[in-house]
Amino acid sequence: MFKHLFWPYNKYLRPEFFPIRLTYMSVKCFAFWKWIFAKNFLWFTATNPWFPLGGLYPSSKREILEQLPAKYVPDAVFIDQDSFDLDTIQQKILASTLSYPLIIKPDNGLRGLGITIFHDQDEFNQKMPIYLKQEARRWSRVIQKFIDEPFEIWVFYVRKPGEEKGRITGMVHKEFLSIVGNGNDTFQDLVHKHPRAKYHFPLLQQTFADQRDHIVSEWQSIEIVEIGTHSRWSTFVDASSRVTPELTELFDELAHTVDGFYYGRFDVRARDLDAVLAGEFKIMEINPTYGEPTWMYDPWYTFVQQQKILLAHRSDMYDIAIHNHSTWTQYATLGQWWQTKKEFNIVV
Repeated sequence: MFKHLFWPYNKYLRPEFFPIRLTYMSVKCFAFWKWIFAKNFLWFTATNPWFPLGGLYPSSKREILEQLPAKYVPDAVFIDQDSFDLDTIQQKILASTLSYPLIIKPDNGLRGLGITIFHDQDEFNQKMPIYLKQEARRWSRVIQKFIDEPFEIWVFYVRKPGEEKGRITGMVHKEFLSIVGNGNDTFQDLVHKHPRAKYHFPLLQQTFADQRDHIVSEWQSIEIVEIGTHSRWSTFVDASSRVTPELTELFDELAHTVDGFYYGRFDVRARDLDAVLAGEFKIMEINPTYGEPTWMYDPWYTFVQQQKILLAHRSDMYDIAIHNHSTWTQYATLGQWWQTKKEFNIVV
């Protein structure tokens, strides 16, 4: 029992769980070094010209997705922050083509913040009033049809200005956290034995308090989360070796439909990898400059490998930004950057 007290902290010995400040320390040094050559501290704000501050902070998901071909985008409605109340939300859902399950997320959000899934009307009636109280302070919202497909993959895309074709620099497959029963152990025991769930034991004790002492039937699978973010305990597996020329061509075409988009990540859901390779998928969102090359969180990667991936992408970002600035894309001012930083309450 005593060793259980230390399990929540063991994860910090693994590079994928290192504090974000440590992981990105080299990136800050790189940005400072390039400041000397660019002669502007905010050189990276010229990376994606159409996006506010070059996509440095979260941009409107709705405005980005509306530029993509409709076949690749889930049905959605937009809820303005000034009318973020239960009646307005219900009316907009009823007037739309949306059907359950639904997912709600901030229109300008990141790292899995402010996201909730509603599987049916009863769950909506129960959870939405709580959500409104907890999340009313944050931004406008997008309510999307939740694509309940088992396979989620993130595709990172880079194109240098002046080049006709871009490239996929990497791809990550996300494995959602779940546990499987053996007919003997309780939920709590299974969490203790799970190689990843044990790291989150204190939180899972609260979330699954009613199942803590329940014996899980043999082969019964309990999915811990349905939203595949690293902050919500998913495993990120490097799938870059599965990138094909055909897939690269498809995402290059999609990237060209978004104004001023040269660098960022497509978040995709599909039936399986073959469906993705066949172009049968939905794009949940696009993350521009702030998007991470998330295969660096693969459990097998060392800290040094993480840094190589990050710095290679920052080098691409620098080349893109400098070229864009040379063709009259303006860098953001310190005032613009500071105001946006305060609005999103992001510590960098």
